[in-house]
Amino acid sequence: AVLLLSKLPTEMVGDPLGVERLCDAVNVILSLQNADGGFATYELTRSYRWLELINPAETFGDIVIDYP
Repeated sequence: AVLLLSKLPTEMVGDPLGVERLCDAVNVILSLQNADGGFATYELTRSYRWLELINPAETFGDIVIDYP
């Protein structure tokens, strides 16, 4: 969104963000990426798939860990 806004006149959108702030934004996005390259819906996947085997709530299958 910021890249698109940077193409508009400053009278319309205000002063542009500095390069350092853009790099910080990219670093935050990349820090949310899982080891397999995907993105979870809430937070990084911090567990193993085998954990689903001990999920006592069969009604809610595949909910113990978040799949990308």
